[in-house]
Amino acid sequence: MITCLLGMNNPDVILLNTPAVFFSPAHMITLEEAVKAGKIVIVMVVDELFPAADSNKQKQIERYYELLHTKNVQILGISDTVRRKFAQLSGTKPDYLPQLFNLEQVVSPRSERTNITMVNTHPIKGIDIFAKVAELLPKKKFMAVQNWVDVPKFKPGRNVTVRPFYQNPRDLYQETRMLLVPSLCQEGAARVVIEAMLNGIPVIAHRIGSLPEIGKDCISYITPPHIQGYRFEGTIMYPVVHEQELRMVATEFARKIIEVDSNYSQFSRKTTDAGLQYCRSNKEKFQKFLQRWLNSLSAATQPSTQS
Repeated sequence: MITCLLGMNNPDVILLNTPAVFFSPAHMITLEEAVKAGKIVIVMVVDELFPAADSNKQKQIERYYELLHTKNVQILGISDTVRRKFAQLSGTKPDYLPQLFNLEQVVSPRSERTNITMVNTHPIKGIDIFAKVAELLPKKKFMAVQNWVDVPKFKPGRNVTVRPFYQNPRDLYQETRMLLVPSLCQEGAARVVIEAMLNGIPVIAHRIGSLPEIGKDCISYITPPHIQGYRFEGTIMYPVVHEQELRMVATEFARKIIEVDSNYSQFSRKTTDAGLQYCRSNKEKFQKFLQRWLNSLSAATQPSTQS
């Protein structure tokens, strides 16, 4: 099927993400057939959930990373942290792909924002910590925004509103006073964090994955609990963390929320400035990346000549 599609459409470039945790047969077959056909394949590394030996068979791992070393395969990572970790595992270092943001589509009108928001109710995103924080601050309004479909049902407390995914990000940020990112996985360069910053919304997050790289010193960081590992129920991955540690971390989030609220304007200005600086820097880096990338694509598509 994949071979037929490649033959019928004859694409010049094929864009793939790295599989998340598990390999999928369709992904592997596509990569195999594309490499065999000599197509240019762009592989995006967006976070640290790419497959590793502890969750997949070793032969699959070896074959996957062997394919990524093929001449016509180019790998792009959206943070230096992700690029470094991927290089350690695969032996091939991705090029840096700066993220771009359209301010008109992201920045919402200023309003009386009230909700302390978390996006994505998946266990690895730290929904249990979020629920405990809401319990500790019963007079504040919290909002949990659904995102992924394969998540267990979340039972909110009395001061928590659960909302479906926002098609327009401006609507989300118009209702958000603070953003919580209590993630229990090695996050990539989460766009929701930068978008919140651009809206002057203070971010409180675990110091984990690429979050310190993109947020630098404008985010309020909480040390995450010790993650003993992950267990699976079907396709859902649950972090294994001691209950007492979850409560301790939730208490730190609650304390930081009170601190930010006590000097909200200062935190908001600092956040906005950092978000705008991130976007300006990425725009400059993207121009250089684009020229370099187009040159490499042109070289890859040139027919080889024999002397």
